[in-house]
Amino acid sequence: MIPDSNRIARRWVCAVALACVAGAAGVHASTAEASTSAEVAAPQYDREKLLKSLDEIDSRRLSVETLVARLDIVLRDKNKDKEHALNGAYLGDKDGNLRLRIKHQETLLLDMAFHEGSVDLLLPRKRRYFRGSVEDLKKAGGNELALLAHAGTAHDLFFPRPWTETAFERRVVIENGKPVVSVLEMPGVFKRRVRSYQLSSEHAVATRADIFDLQSQFLGAIRFEDYRFKTPGAGEAAERPTDLTYPGRVTLATASDKQELQLDVQELIPNVPIPLEKLRVPVPEGMQIRDLAEALQTGQSLWE
Repeated sequence: MIPDSNRIARRWVCAVALACVAGAAGVHASTAEASTSAEVAAPQYDREKLLKSLDEIDSRRLSVETLVARLDIVLRDKNKDKEHALNGAYLGDKDGNLRLRIKHQETLLLDMAFHEGSVDLLLPRKRRYFRGSVEDLKKAGGNELALLAHAGTAHDLFFPRPWTETAFERRVVIENGKPVVSVLEMPGVFKRRVRSYQLSSEHAVATRADIFDLQSQFLGAIRFEDYRFKTPGAGEAAERPTDLTYPGRVTLATASDKQELQLDVQELIPNVPIPLEKLRVPVPEGMQIRDLAEALQTGQSLWE
């Protein structure tokens, strides 16, 4: 799963610059103008089609401000060759606030929330409650929850878009006839790749996102499958008519490829009001609040 040096070299040697400095981040503003430049890197490359796909992906994501999803969940531990069938619910908004609850039948196993830069994490069966910041999780690259901290928002998981709030540039290469879009940020003097998205050659959707941590190390991957495509006005003619396109299956895999969290969407409802208090995890009576940063510094799993 970790990209080897030859693969990385191929990506950057044949890189095609597609700069979208204002274009992606500034769609909210009517005065924003996209600055784009591109060269043909391979015969399969269709610049016009790619730009149209990116525009469609961008506008789709920006049309969703909140979502509520009901999920079937599979937790895989490849080390132990075990998997657990679970269920859960996900709430999220455009600002990155989210709440994820995971159950085994009716038993709550995990209740986690990101809200206004803070993290609440409740593990009821372990009688543990952690509180800290999203930045704490992002700095803990080896932690199993770090991938969610970097790319666990509602937009990243269900409406994946090759961009971030602080992105500076997109770069495109063609691999096996399919576009791969890298997203760069520039927090200092040097540019830093933070995401790399594989796009479908047939539809305007992402099929995979590689996520990189603050040190540009590969953190993990998210796979997007079983897309439910937009069918406006289909009425009874379609089995599952929807006015949105989104993946029916989202799988998060760690860099080691030893753990996977598979989310199968049973129901997804966009743009419903979500009170901020719903995006917080209540502290059970009598339970001590532990410092998340201190727990992460020990290097031990939060689950143990």
